[in-house]
Parts: sequence; structure tokens; C-alpha cells
Amino acid sequence: MVLTAYYDHRDAKKVQLDQVEYRFVAAATAALLAEKIDAFPGFPAPELIDQFDADTRFEVVLGSTEGEAILALNHFRPPFDSLEVRQGMAHALDVNVRGRGVISAPSTV
Repeated sequence: MVLTAYYDHRDAKKVQLDQVEYRFVAAATAALLAEKIDAFPGFPAPELIDQFDADTRFEVVLGSTEGEAILALNHFRPPFDSLEVRQGMAHALDVNVRGRGVISAPSTV
């Protein structure tokens, strides 16, 4: 998807780029290493952060989610189609620990 600057916009003087190209990439790691893309927000392979950080071609910028975490369940399929199962799971989860180790990336809870 290519977005081009709209210079009739009310804040057109703030526009710093004439064009931005977004690519929907299935293999972000390979695309970054091959220099096919310039950036990837929400990098899908946090276990590779150290590899990219050690590579002088890249700048790794770690951000924060302000503690938001989502646990998604497919409640249309067993066993999560049962309200009792979902309630039991909610009671079994320790909300003070659930963010740790969910993905292999640096995190704080």
C-alpha cells in the first residue's frame, strides 16, 4: 500500500515525507535481513532481538505497552465454548504473573 502526501490537508506544512510504502510481509525476519524492508513495528520474533541489536545495519528500539496484555480464546470451539471452562481459566490465572514469559521478550509486569 502506498500513501502519498495530501498537500491540501489543513496541516500540510507538517508533512515530512512525500510518500510512504507499507508492505504486508509474512516473513519479517528474512525481509529485514535481506534489507527488503526498513522497519517492522511489533516485531514478531522477539527471541531474535539480540541478533538484530548486534548487527550494525539495524537500530533496535524497544518500547512499552503500558502493561496491556490480551489473552484471546476461541470461545466457539471446545473446551472454551463452555462458560465454566473460561471462568475456571480466569480464576486459575495469576494476574500478577500472566505477562511474564508469554513471549520471549524483555518485559515488566
